Amino acid sequence: MKLAASLGRIFIASAVAFGSFDCSRLDITNPAQASLRPFSDKVDQIGGTRLCDAGDPGIGPDNTSPWYSVAYVLPDTPDFNYDIVALAQKYGYVMAPPPDTSGGGGDDPTMSITSRRGGDTLVLAISRSPVDCGLAGYLRERDVGNGRVILNLELRSPPRR
Repeated sequence: MKLAASLGRIFIASAVAFGSFDCSRLDITNPAQASLRPFSDKVDQIGGTRLCDAGDPGIGPDNTSPWYSVAYVLPDTPDFNYDIVALAQKYGYVMAPPPDTSGGGGDDPTMSITSRRGGDTLVLAISRSPVDCGLAGYLRERDVGNGRVILNLELRSPPRR
């Protein structure tokens, strides 16, 4: 009986302590999202419509590497691949010239290019076919239709120490 009363007091004290803890005061910023923000903001400015985004600040026991991914729909143009690579290069991501995936009807209408800047790794993926927007619980196929392209930007930062 005394043990149950003691455990009850411990439980109530713990609930009060954790219940009064203000989680909003924690600084849980995602360095990968912050690093990608200037580039992703520019994609917003040039007419990108965000489909979905997700990320992890890398502070949990299961993941110490911050990452952030965002998918956009944009109007397709004959030079889209080159233009988006040139834009990435303006933000310091050195990339090889992209393969030509325009013209709809190629064997693989998707391309992916990886670049490293400092400790960050950027994966830029362009798709002209339906893709799974499987980020943050948005598991559904997205088809953008003719004249549109899906651009996915994913940035992975080095592990936190």
